Amino acid sequence: MEHNKSKIPIQGTVEQEKLLQYLNDQLSHSESHQLESDMESDPFMAEAMEGLEQVDNNKIPEVIDQLNISLRKEIKAKKRKKRNQIFSNQHWVYFAVILILILLIISYLVMKKMG
Repeated sequence: MEHNKSKIPIQGTVEQEKLLQYLNDQLSHSESHQLESDMESDPFMAEAMEGLEQVDNNKIPEVIDQLNISLRKEIKAKKRKKRNQIFSNQHWVYFAVILILILLIISYLVMKKMG
């Protein structure tokens, strides 16, 4: 499966070229400001940019690819964890159903005794 190395294929993220342009001061003021506000709202992205600033410019595309892989793994793990939380919180449903059944049986027995 071939993937496009020029973009991070995750919604709401920044293209590699934009990151490189930012590091080389090639973005307009408004684009730079937008990218900086994105970094403020995303600590993972901010840390990634701090690390990229310390890397040799020739190695940046490789580093960004590694960051993309890490980000995809992190998002998959969060989705998996959230999905598992939904299924793991259903024990209270079983408890409620059993409680209702017990109350119905008790009500039936009480009404049968009275009538």
